[in-house]
Amino acid sequence: MMGYDFNDLAMDDGPDAIVTAIHRAKPVQATHQQLTASELQALNFPPIKYIVPGYVPEGLTILAGRPKIGKSWAALGIAVAVANGGIALGDIKCEGGDVLMLALEDNLRRLKYRLSKVCGQGKWPERLHLRTDAPVMDAEGIEALTEWADVVEKPRLIVVDTFARVRRRSDSRDSTYEADYKAVEALHRFANERGIAVVLVHHVRKMDSDDPLDTVSGSTGFTGAADAVLVLTRDKSSADGVLYGRGRDIPEVETALSFDAPTCSWHILGDAQDYRISNERREILEVLRSSDEPMKPQEIANALDKDGPAVRRMLTRMATDGEVRRATYGKYSLPGGGHTGHTGHSSGGGNG
Repeated sequence: MMGYDFNDLAMDDGPDAIVTAIHRAKPVQATHQQLTASELQALNFPPIKYIVPGYVPEGLTILAGRPKIGKSWAALGIAVAVANGGIALGDIKCEGGDVLMLALEDNLRRLKYRLSKVCGQGKWPERLHLRTDAPVMDAEGIEALTEWADVVEKPRLIVVDTFARVRRRSDSRDSTYEADYKAVEALHRFANERGIAVVLVHHVRKMDSDDPLDTVSGSTGFTGAADAVLVLTRDKSSADGVLYGRGRDIPEVETALSFDAPTCSWHILGDAQDYRISNERREILEVLRSSDEPMKPQEIANALDKDGPAVRRMLTRMATDGEVRRATYGKYSLPGGGHTGHTGHSSGGGNG
């Protein structure tokens, strides 16, 4: 740690000054050093820290979603969970630490209301630091974040809600990709050098895409600079939302979520695909239960306003699993003979 003489510090300011100096000293970075593969093999690095295991690693994370979908509630819930060393998304234990919440679209009155919903009547976290304004994230903005990280005991998370409020101005000579990349480059570097997480709350485009990352507003320069991207969407199943995530240090995830209105908090239901399949099965069973006789796949699809071939495939799987029974003429019923109708040869889905 260059620049500190620990003997002088101890004599002048006491032993506590040594602890402060160690805390504030920046770790030696070998990022830009040229070295051989053999030399790299010999280096030991600490394991990556996960601020919200499975979803938010150290570094830069983008949390995107449509307006009013609940992404700010999700960000605030995560901030409270980390500050308390509590549970995020109703299921994930977080290591406690200091959190800076830049609630840039709120005033203090609205922020207090939001926290009263999330935290309830208990003691609100002392390690959650709040601001409703912040400088643009150029050199001045990064300096402000650095000063906060230097002062608190254990900086773990900074939430910027929303990023558009503090985005630096782009150079007119830059391409869209270059402008988007440069907009987050300094934040990315800061987060990784300090070993903390910076979460940028952001918007998505109106147009849908097969790849959720392509819906994030901006070019691939924006998402490409991030260490992880989370996209919160509504789902056609009975789940209130789906959180899709992908990143350098997290596995690809797609999680079904429910939203609890009294506490304005999101809770994990499980893997989104499993949840969709489970929900589709429940819906099909409800339709068959309400029918007085076996039904064709297309009749069931019409009742549910769903795609016919998809329902037919699901019925085939359900019949294999014993959840439904194939009746004659390509119709299906509940097992146990609860419906009238012939029980001749199985038709494997029929011509519905």
